[in-house]
Amino acid sequence: MASERDIRYPTEHEFEPFGEPGREGEGMGEGLREGAEEARGMGERAKEAGERVKERAGEMIEGRKEQAAHRMENLGERLEERGRALEQEGGLKGQAGTLAHKAGDAMERGAEYMRTHDVAAMRDDLTDQIREHPLLSVGAALGVGYLLGRVIG
Repeated sequence: MASERDIRYPTEHEFEPFGEPGREGEGMGEGLREGAEEARGMGERAKEAGERVKERAGEMIEGRKEQAAHRMENLGERLEERGRALEQEGGLKGQAGTLAHKAGDAMERGAEYMRTHDVAAMRDDLTDQIREHPLLSVGAALGVGYLLGRVIG
């Protein structure tokens, strides 16, 4: 147990909430400055973290875009192969084969377009095409859906 001599009592200056007597507020101003500096530092760290997240998201999107382009290219090749086989049969199947061959070429061109354009440019181009040709866009979507169903199913 501590004796009376071991106990240290605070001085009169240590009782002052903001520093020495007669200089009230100086300690408070310094504290505010330190708080503002700390807040600025936190803001900068948050901004850097946000930039890192944005960069990683961009890398993920680019990776997914490349995967989609690869799949489109493979699908285009399969459509061309199926189209060639149908073209050799002639008649109505030959005409369907020609359409499938053209669709395969279009898929391959689409894959190349995906590889050479960023996501924002592709979104803008798609929006422009749909606005300029709404009926053609719906028809193309239905046709691609039908062909995909035939190739996959």
